Amino acid sequence: MAGEVYWCDDWGQEPEDKKIISKEVIARLKEAPKLVPIYAYRYIPMVLDKNPPVISIHDIDIIYYGENLEDYFNIEFGKKTQDAIRFQNITPIPFWSDIM
Repeated sequence: MAGEVYWCDDWGQEPEDKKIISKEVIARLKEAPKLVPIYAYRYIPMVLDKNPPVISIHDIDIIYYGENLEDYFNIEFGKKTQDAIRFQNITPIPFWSDIM
């Protein structure tokens, strides 16, 4: 798993030992906000934000897929394109935003 996740610079210097990387990523994942499935590869993180973003996770491809649930529906059903997301409006989500 850790070999497939990019090391985030905010986590400090990347260890050279792959086993240490793996343990660190697993520990961080355990502390990360849980994800509530919406549809297929789309999830909402369980955070205190009133309008959390929708995250799309497919294998190691992790992206924002909506500024919030309403925005996600507009994107999913063709009223807006994914590249029109205003990323500056998204509050970073611990762990998940780091590895995007």
